[in-house]
Amino acid sequence: MKVQGKVVQYLIATELELRAQENKIFGFFHYIATLKLFKSLSFVIIIANTIVLGMTKDKESKEFERFLEKLNIFFFGFFIFELLTKLIGTGMKLFFREKFNWFDSSVVIVSAIDVIMQNALSQGNFLSKS
Repeated sequence: MKVQGKVVQYLIATELELRAQENKIFGFFHYIATLKLFKSLSFVIIIANTIVLGMTKDKESKEFERFLEKLNIFFFGFFIFELLTKLIGTGMKLFFREKFNWFDSSVVIVSAIDVIMQNALSQGNFLSKS
């Protein structure tokens, strides 16, 4: 079984490399998605996001609250970029083969819903009877 798994991984890697050579856009995203630096940066941003989430308090100054909101938007933007880069750079089939990517996608989708809801609520037009 181990040999079969390694053969499948090799065939997938070979197919991805051929695809990257044929399609420059795919090649660009594949290159970024497979960079160790990109994976390390993603990990650092996840840790930073966790720290920022832990900094949230009930009684914050408006200035600090706006600062945290801007940081959260930055993190959200990076996570969207990371998800799309991995999705494009590996292809849907391979991307969703890994269970962690299912989890990661779910977290990003829930975050997107949260950002949209917060934006709509802050503008005062969410579920309003206009």
